[in-house]
Amino acid sequence: MSRRAVSAVTIAVEMDGTTQQNAALVQQMSAAASSLEDQAAQLAQTVGRFQLS
Repeated sequence: MSRRAVSAVTIAVEMDGTTQQNAALVQQMSAAASSLEDQAAQLAQTVGRFQLS
């Protein structure tokens, strides 16, 4: 295999690893956003019990 071909394969493998890391981060951010949404709804429900006079 030529040096150029090895370099291309190396770059492709690095890009694949980066893509997988990005996908994992997207999943983590999605889970965090969902959790935050639930917490915000609970907070809104709790605060909704109070009335200003």
